[in-house]
Amino acid sequence: MNKILFVMEKYCDGDPRCGATNSESMLVGAIQSTGLVKQTAQFYYDVVCHKVGQHRMSELLLEKCVEYRPDLVIFTPMFGSLDPLGGAIYQIANVLGIKVYTQTFDFFPFRIDWCLPLANYVGIIDMLSIPSKYWGNPKIIQGYASVNPREFYNKGLKRDIDISFVGSVDSVDSEGRRWPLRYEYIDFLKKNGIDVVTCGGQRSDRISTEDYINILNRSKISLNFCRRADGVSQLKARVFEAMACKSFVLEDEGLETQHFFDIGTDLMSFHSKKDLLEKVLYYLSHDKEREEIAQSGYEKVTNLYNATNMWAYIFGKMGFEQPGALGTDENYLLHHVKMESLTYYRDGKRPFCACAYH
Repeated sequence: MNKILFVMEKYCDGDPRCGATNSESMLVGAIQSTGLVKQTAQFYYDVVCHKVGQHRMSELLLEKCVEYRPDLVIFTPMFGSLDPLGGAIYQIANVLGIKVYTQTFDFFPFRIDWCLPLANYVGIIDMLSIPSKYWGNPKIIQGYASVNPREFYNKGLKRDIDISFVGSVDSVDSEGRRWPLRYEYIDFLKKNGIDVVTCGGQRSDRISTEDYINILNRSKISLNFCRRADGVSQLKARVFEAMACKSFVLEDEGLETQHFFDIGTDLMSFHSKKDLLEKVLYYLSHDKEREEIAQSGYEKVTNLYNATNMWAYIFGKMGFEQPGALGTDENYLLHHVKMESLTYYRDGKRPFCACAYH
């Protein structure tokens, strides 16, 4: 592919006080690392919108597309007043004839319903149980968080942090809902003598991406909570990021995570506060077992669920020709089979977990 234009927010929630958006690493950095695209550019619609307003920003976006002529536009909507107008996205896809991939990072039906009439494809990063009305829709592509390997990797630092959780602990999500489990479970560990390092959360205690990566590299155990603020289980980017840094992942039981990783081999899960405490104590005192599980997760993320495999699969689904070398790469072929198997049961008739995959 020659050119991609990222139509994206520069800041989390479009607010400079919240720091840089995760899309910069998860999308731009990850795709650039693959070598599958020759040239990329960004259009930061939140920055432009603050300066000239939504209507003029939407006009400037269309002008940028005419000037730059990308093969693909990847659009990350915030579903608010800073976004380009829907008519502009429709024109990019249906008047200018540019393929548009609208990326959402959480599944909410109203978001998918908003995107579907506008874009050629809608992608979902966080894997959830999706209603049957979306099953088999070829415009919907469901996936996982492919990390940027130039940022998230094992640095070989001393593991001097027993257990950490980087993320919002006692705050609310973008929909105004409080995260479940997190404060209660972390507080339980602390009251039982476990020193848990907590920090981060872009809407509260913000830290840099570099600091986040260093904490993962220093952590023996990286704690993850897969429950969304409304209680629904989802696949979290934190799992992939921690594994890429070769940290042992311990999370509450998440069905979506188990589609990609083997519990007890690639990571470990817990089902109660007592179970969490017992497993923390066990794996902190059994280094060899903990390191073997961390190694298995690391190998799976770096060899199978990596940025090149995922984006080559997505681009292939969208009709872009891929390098011939991928056709003989065992990890890529295994990844392709895995992604296809997640869409349907083996009989090819009943949907397994939602929609056509990237």
